[in-house]
Amino acid sequence: WKTTWADGRVRVNGAVFHEEWDDIQYGFLPPGGVGLTVIRNVGAAEIDGLEADVGWAPIDALVLSGGFTWLDAALTEDYIQDPEEGPLAFEGDRLPVTPEFKANVTGRYSFPLGDFAAHAQAAIVYNGDSYADLTRDDRAFTGLQDDYTIVDLAFGLNRGSYALEFYLGNAFDERAQTGTAVT
Repeated sequence: WKTTWADGRVRVNGAVFHEEWDDIQYGFLPPGGVGLTVIRNVGAAEIDGLEADVGWAPIDALVLSGGFTWLDAALTEDYIQDPEEGPLAFEGDRLPVTPEFKANVTGRYSFPLGDFAAHAQAAIVYNGDSYADLTRDDRAFTGLQDDYTIVDLAFGLNRGSYALEFYLGNAFDERAQTGTAVT
């Protein structure tokens, strides 16, 4: 859905979805970690989700926006590479690098500053926990990547064709783990 209300000052968009995914391909490092990635078919999965974003301009100088995504992404069959060894991942296991919940909020205030047009902005991004790997053995080794929240701040000035932007990324020095390296 896509909607606009209050004479264009409020926007609400969203989607509800269901995906059936067959013949998933996934990259693995072989035993010994020689550095060459092996691509294998690992079965099938389903992904159910809900996502939405909202924008609101309560006054001309202030824009608030945010969004979220909720996902239920899981295998729908066991991943078996060698029938004699049994499953490496099981039906119902979460897909790798797929958090169940993500969200963001941004506020931007614009104002005159002398002869300049200025703005100040803050953004908060939350990313839920996720696994870096698919198989249970790999997950036992690498563990669950923790959720994290990142705050970014910005201030800018413009006049004519010139602009100056100050940006502070990850203002509170959050140590987000976005992958797992095995050495």
